[in-house]
Amino acid sequence: MASSTTAILSHNAGLVCGMVTAPSAANQLFPKGTIVTRNATGYAVSPSTADVSGFPALGVSKATYDNRTGAEAGGTAGDLDVEIDPGVHAFAYTGTAPIVDDLVYVVDNQTVSTSDLGGTRGYAGVVTEVRTMNGTAKAFVQMGPNAVVNLLSRATARIDVPIFSGLLLATGAPMAVFADGASSVPGVQVTDSEVASVRWNNHAAPAAIVNTVYVPAASDAAAPCVVHALVSKTGATLADATSLTFAAFMTASGDLHDADADAGGASSAITGDAAAKTLQEVTFTLAGTDVPNTAFLLTLMTKPTAGLLGTDDLCLHAIWVTR
Repeated sequence: MASSTTAILSHNAGLVCGMVTAPSAANQLFPKGTIVTRNATGYAVSPSTADVSGFPALGVSKATYDNRTGAEAGGTAGDLDVEIDPGVHAFAYTGTAPIVDDLVYVVDNQTVSTSDLGGTRGYAGVVTEVRTMNGTAKAFVQMGPNAVVNLLSRATARIDVPIFSGLLLATGAPMAVFADGASSVPGVQVTDSEVASVRWNNHAAPAAIVNTVYVPAASDAAAPCVVHALVSKTGATLADATSLTFAAFMTASGDLHDADADAGGASSAITGDAAAKTLQEVTFTLAGTDVPNTAFLLTLMTKPTAGLLGTDDLCLHAIWVTR
């Protein structure tokens, strides 16, 4: 379709969304003022405690709509339209008490939570206020399309770890050019004349490299950090299904620089018999309980897990962190 060269008489629905309308899913009752979500085909749903569809809240029901089986409306999908109020609405919450600017998720049609239950709960909105009303603690939540914009603005941050800047071994010594042989010490290399790598020999106890990176604060104070790495091997030995072992130290402003205990561990493993030179991603999650609530310095000491490189050399090409 060609672009227009004349004015378009649009049907302006307002600069801020004031109402959402969606056809009802089958066999649904929407009590006035309760949370309305949608399903995969766009039909309005009144979520129950068993709802783990992961679809977002649209707002609250503007009136009571009955599309249950046997109801006058008919009871099948699309038999009536549900008018939904977006905006800020108060709900009971379960689990950890939310605070202003927290993201919360749908538990049922009258309850929210700061937990997304492993990604199975739908996004409800952003908390604007928390206070007690008539003896019950309530979270005021901005819901609807405007809140989704807020969610998108909090997209997962990616922080690249500069493994080729500084080039330090965990001892503090500078990294040399890779030398093939029996050494446990890695080196830098342009592998096969095409890709920059930190390369380890097939050694039983590889030495580590070290990098420090600044990680910005997250909107969700309990959000974990995930360390990602892209690696390849020089061979395709099945037994060399190696992982990376990370030592991880996190310190925020005001902390002593050596205040943190190691929160690291072993990453996921690669496929040992993947074709030689195949790029593979491994990950390791830093638990939310270990991650500072604010911005922090993350120091990673990285090496192939001991005992897993019997035949092939390992090449590390990139490390990044998501939060």
